[in-house]
Amino acid sequence: MKGYLFIAGTIFCNVLGQMVLKFGENTFYFPKKFTFQEVGKSMVHNFTNWHIILFLFISLIAVCFWVLVIQRFTLSVAYPFLSLNFVLVALLSWWLFNEHLSIPAIIGIVFIVAGTIFLGLR
Repeated sequence: MKGYLFIAGTIFCNVLGQMVLKFGENTFYFPKKFTFQEVGKSMVHNFTNWHIILFLFISLIAVCFWVLVIQRFTLSVAYPFLSLNFVLVALLSWWLFNEHLSIPAIIGIVFIVAGTIFLGLR
């Protein structure tokens, strides 16, 4: 049972990290010209951006959870659960950012969830 909690922790951290990046998308700096000075300036700006720092920290926690997952499950059982990242990111993007969810996307989400259930039944 702990293994499934670690899978949930991995998924939660992956999805949370994506939401943090999306919230901070307008704060990132990309160089207008690819000169050494402009690229250096953008690297300093982006690597001191709290959205990126928080994303990296959350991603580190996700990796820790994932290590605990693969110690308890075979990859062929554990890995399909990560497809739920796509489902949750799509649904949260629709809810939080008013992104469009088309009928084909909704059908795809249903297939992803069904496939994850079937693969997890082994």
